Amino acid sequence: MIKAISVLLLVVVVETFASNTDTNYIGHYPYKGTLYSYIISKNQQLEYQNSEKNYRLNYLPNTWGSFGFGANYDWFDLSLSLASFGKRDESVYGNTTRVDIQSHLYPKHYLIDLFFQSYKSFYSESYYVTNDNQKVYLRPDIELKQLGGSMFRIVKSDKFSPKAAFSASEIQKKSTGTWVFGGKFNIFLLSTDSSFTSTLLDTIFKNDFRFKSFNTLMIGVQGGYLYNLKVKNWIFHFSLITGLANQFQNKELTSQPDKYYAHSTTGFTINVRLAATYSKNRFYFIFAAISDDYKYPLSNQILLSHQFGRIDIMFGYRLFHEKLNGRS
Repeated sequence: MIKAISVLLLVVVVETFASNTDTNYIGHYPYKGTLYSYIISKNQQLEYQNSEKNYRLNYLPNTWGSFGFGANYDWFDLSLSLASFGKRDESVYGNTTRVDIQSHLYPKHYLIDLFFQSYKSFYSESYYVTNDNQKVYLRPDIELKQLGGSMFRIVKSDKFSPKAAFSASEIQKKSTGTWVFGGKFNIFLLSTDSSFTSTLLDTIFKNDFRFKSFNTLMIGVQGGYLYNLKVKNWIFHFSLITGLANQFQNKELTSQPDKYYAHSTTGFTINVRLAATYSKNRFYFIFAAISDDYKYPLSNQILLSHQFGRIDIMFGYRLFHEKLNGRS
């Protein structure tokens, strides 16, 4: 396994430096550095569905976004978060503790996503678990942990630039699209002190689906299409990447604590990316959204879903003009 990963990393490095860019489609800005401000909002949602009963139980964390400044020079990047926003009243929605690291890398021929997430304390506004006196159902015991990543090969990497849409560090000269294909792995851990569902839902989620903890190792393949639409100084990016993944599930039932049931199945994964990027001379603006949706089927009717992602807004100013071919 270690040898396979090492070989894969070597291939990525070699292909990254062995560039074959079509300059009719991709250009480069003559600047080495950037100052920028940013707003980031990260989202999480857990959904437990019984399609036969037409019921969905949704859990959300009480989290917030952040605002800050950053700077980069060549490959080095440093940012500082100065303020947060968006957290709801903790006396009503609870206090979520979180660590959420999401990295999206764009070497020449690949899209690489890496993430580690840890959330504890969720709330629900789903009916049946709330009432007129208590419109929010608090679950401070629910804890989510996730570690995973994906890598996709860009088929037309000589003509298509994801950097033009998501970092404004390259120029997409013409509208173009490309197919991508690759793989994904994910370790997903969900735990509670008693049961993921409420006793008010015992008629909807039967005993075999009232779990105390749920763990999954997911390994799968994905493919999709990415498109950059060039409109004057704007780039509008649209992409959809879907796939199937083998899942090795392990659940602990509320009625039988410390006893685990293993199950193997196949589930869907969906990745959506959107961006609107304006770039002219030294200035640029980026609005980007990336969302992942993982499906964990427990039976033909019972499905656990996990949706997560981020929204970024960035304003940047380019610095350190390079001399190209003897001219500034």
